[in-house]
Order: sequence, then structure tokens, then C-alpha cells
Amino acid sequence: MEEHKVDFDQHRENWEISFGKCRFDFEAVTLPSPMLFTHCAPSRIASEAVLPKTLQIYSIKIAKIKHIKWPLEVYGVVAARDYVDHKRNILFYRPRFRTQTVTKKDPYLHLTGPSCAIICLDPVHIEFQLKVKGQSRFEDRTLISRPVQIYNPFRNDWYYRDFSNYLCKIELCFEQLNWSRQVTILSVRVTHGSPFKHGGQIVCRSSPCEEDPNKEIVLFDSKYGTMNMESDETMCMDSDGYLTLLKNVVSVQGRLKVFIYTYVLPVWCDRCQWPCLVQSKGLPNKPGYMCPSQQEAI
Repeated sequence: MEEHKVDFDQHRENWEISFGKCRFDFEAVTLPSPMLFTHCAPSRIASEAVLPKTLQIYSIKIAKIKHIKWPLEVYGVVAARDYVDHKRNILFYRPRFRTQTVTKKDPYLHLTGPSCAIICLDPVHIEFQLKVKGQSRFEDRTLISRPVQIYNPFRNDWYYRDFSNYLCKIELCFEQLNWSRQVTILSVRVTHGSPFKHGGQIVCRSSPCEEDPNKEIVLFDSKYGTMNMESDETMCMDSDGYLTLLKNVVSVQGRLKVFIYTYVLPVWCDRCQWPCLVQSKGLPNKPGYMCPSQQEAI
């Protein structure tokens, strides 16, 4: 644990030497908008708008724990840094008063990022600063404090990477997408009815592996909703029917396929039938496509 803390401190020191002089600090959040070039006319697309390799993060799993017991009340930050502006692109964030309960049956972190596509040219840095909440701050334990470098994978475009320390084993599932665009899901609105009365999800998958459930990206989950930083409440849908999405930005190579899952209550016996009608007017969404930018933001 101490060795990994030293590694993280060294990583931060190196970053501050290289980029601290640019008038932003280590914890500054990335600025580029995912829709920077969305409204450009086809003949007037900026030269910085390209189709680069991007890194799609599918899941972060606490695969094993040692010397501690389930469930874990986890808080902290997981962020990615690419060469666009070298700032934090938040993948996961929870303050101490709003921890995520991680269990053996549900060991995945609820990712809410990235806020824009992660450009995978130079090595991408993934920073883990996670803690387990105790009865008091003095009893909190550092679950992991470690920087991880991800280089361009040449042989495998999609794979798992795991790393361990004294307390846990973290499993990262990601994919490199070539010639990709970033899609921004602006909103999803329920115009009538209650499709998620008993729970449900909205997920998406990108071609060419749009039938692979391991490559699902969760946009909405009624169990989680969206975290309210000012209270303990979790919102799933506002008064106008707009669903609160976990994340809005997805990297796409070709086609994006959206899946809507809704749950129903089981019955003791007999045969049951429920109507299921999905129309463009019933559950509209508004996507926005954009080529990622390679221009460095100052």
C-alpha cells in the first residue's frame, strides 16, 4: 500500500512539473465539450476535428478483497487523463457523505463518465483514489491509491486489466475504438405511462459488437438514478418525465444500439400477458454526434 502511495505521489509530482505551469492544478477537470463540432457545416469542419482512436471504459470492478469484509462503503475518484488537455476526465466520483455501497453480488463501481471521449494516442493515465468509509474519518481506509498507464493495445482491442494491492483486486474492462466518434445523449424522456414502475435500465452497445452484453454501457438504471451532491436523495425522473442519466457520452465506431429493459412483478401462477409498445413518440431521445478534437485546450 505504501509503495503504491509513493507511486501516486511521484505521478502527481511529475504531472505538476510538466503541466502545473499552465495555470491549472492537479485536480482541475477537463474542459472540452463533447459537442464542440456538432453544429459545424460539413464543408466547415475544423481541422482539429478528427476520427482518432478512443478508449471506451466499460466497467471497473472490485473483483476481490482481503483483510476487509463486504459490503464496502466506497468513496473517492477515478479519473482518466489524455493528451488533449492533461486534466481529469472523471469516470467515478463520490464524496464521503455519499458513498456507494459495493457488495459481493454487485462489485461494480457506478460510472458517471467520461464527460468527453478519451483520446487513445499517447498513454492514457487512469488514476484511482478510493477509500472505504469507517465509523469516523480516522477509521477510513485507503482502498487503492494508484496511477495506471494504458498504452495503445496492438493485438487486442478489447480486454481486461487487473491490478492488486494489500486490500483488493481491481478489474478494468476497456476497449480501443478506431476511427470513432463521440455520441452525446442529450436527454431521454417518458412522455406517458410508467415504464420503470418496478425498475429498469437503458443501456447501449456499439457495432461491431452490439450483441455482446459484456460491452454494455449503462445510461440509466432506476436503482441508482443520479446522485444529488447536496442531499442523500437519488433522482430517477423529474416532473417533466426526463430521466436522469448516469452518463451522456459514448464513443461509437459505427452504429449505436439502445436497449430498454423494464421489470415486472412475478405472479404465483397462471399465464400473464403485458402489452409492450415502444414508439419514437413514447420514449424519445436526442443524440448528438461529434468527431473528437485533438486540439490542446489551454
